[in-house]
Amino acid sequence: MRKRITRVTLVPLLCAAACVCACSRRTSDPSPAPPQDGASYHAALVDSFASHAFSPNGSPGDVQLLKTKKYLFIYFASHQSDAAKNFTARLIEFYDDTCKKGDNDIGIIFVPTDKSQRDMNSLMQDSGMPWPGLRVNTSASIDLRRRYAGPDVPCLVLLDENDKLLSSSYDEAGKYLSTRAIAAYQKLKQTEQKKTKTKKTPASPRPPD
Repeated sequence: MRKRITRVTLVPLLCAAACVCACSRRTSDPSPAPPQDGASYHAALVDSFASHAFSPNGSPGDVQLLKTKKYLFIYFASHQSDAAKNFTARLIEFYDDTCKKGDNDIGIIFVPTDKSQRDMNSLMQDSGMPWPGLRVNTSASIDLRRRYAGPDVPCLVLLDENDKLLSSSYDEAGKYLSTRAIAAYQKLKQTEQKKTKTKKTPASPRPPD
């Protein structure tokens, strides 16, 4: 009898951990290991909202794996916004493609602008959102909206390893630029890959005098 109770208790905990890394859930690959150099990113930021996070299935969200991600996307959206629903589908497609390519450098946290927890849950579940979110109108979600959100939704922002804002769906004048943060990340990775290839390419031998 005890064994059956233990298995049932473990199910929501395992689901919560899996939603932080959609790569492991959507492919047969195991969850990505932490960076080889043991680096930890976004520690203070993640700790500030960890107790308010939950997974799309409603269980508590284990967001600690976000500390292994060099780049962090924060996604602000509302169930009432048709534009947000379309944007969410594009963001999920980008995230799945990125995971399939073996890129484990990104994490995403969803911050709702809904007034109702029920509306937020509907957006996460109906869209198939694979990453965790913060509960509606908590101190953590309000703080992230104050620090990083644009004037409207949907809004996607990209943070570097020091939580510095690299790109947003809105420019400084408040103009909506849609998936600009995704394009910024893709450009960033291309630059990193070029630098890596340059380092691996051996120097040409010097011709004899």
